[in-house]
Amino acid sequence: MSVMQAADEEVAFAGAARLAEMLRAGEVSPSELVELYLERIASLDPKLNVYRVVLDDQARADAKRAEERLARPVVDMDAERARIALLKSLIRLQVATRVKIRS
Repeated sequence: MSVMQAADEEVAFAGAARLAEMLRAGEVSPSELVELYLERIASLDPKLNVYRVVLDDQARADAKRAEERLARPVVDMDAERARIALLKSLIRLQVATRVKIRS
């Protein structure tokens, strides 16, 4: 496993609190997180077959909106709401990638 793959694995399995820290610190962007999870879905779903529909365009658009909101000065709670909304979306993606099919 390459260093980059190991880092991706670490981020992919990070909890919501750690992802929030990473977003706040600028260690990762909303778009990077969404792309990471979409790549994981694309690579794992052929084996797991757990997704009926993947709304990748919507996820990318949501991440872009979150980045735009996060780039604005924090005058109100807009930036924090963007982080929370993104984390909720990422948690749904994260949970879905961890689903194991039992026969």
